[in-house]
Amino acid sequence: VQVALQRLAMQRIVTIEPNRGAMVAQPTAREAREVFIARRAIERAIVESITPDILRSHRQRISSHMRNERDATASEDRRAIVRELSEFHLILGEICGNKVLSEILSNLMVRSSLIVALYQRNEVPSCQCDEHEAIINALEAGDTAQAADIMLEHLDDLEGVLDLDDAASTEVNLRQVLSDL
Repeated sequence: VQVALQRLAMQRIVTIEPNRGAMVAQPTAREAREVFIARRAIERAIVESITPDILRSHRQRISSHMRNERDATASEDRRAIVRELSEFHLILGEICGNKVLSEILSNLMVRSSLIVALYQRNEVPSCQCDEHEAIINALEAGDTAQAADIMLEHLDDLEGVLDLDDAASTEVNLRQVLSDL
């Protein structure tokens, strides 16, 4: 447990205080904005490195994921929706062929999940599967510039539904946040 908590502390998901234990991190609105700035840079680089050939070689996995995403968004299972929508970004990171970008994105996604749990204005996940499909369509067409533009717009929309006022954060259940990942 101690090793797991240390790892979460390194990812800035929990804070460990001597004689008090581990608590869910409370990222500030400024830190939340900085995470989204980093995501835009990393995810743009990821999308720009995915060629139609790479996409074709992962067609089955992507098609399966897109079906799962549509099924999840059609359901009312918020946990499944969040998991599937987040997984899309991680899949792109994995298939891009750049392990460093993929690892950085993985860490940013964990931090983003905590930020969304703290700052989301409503219960409806803002990451939408039709935007993901538009990114895939642009990548299939070989238009990485268009795919990158759609991804940046997508991340802008995600950040836009957050109430990034430090006073807006609420207590977060660590189990709930981590189970959504």
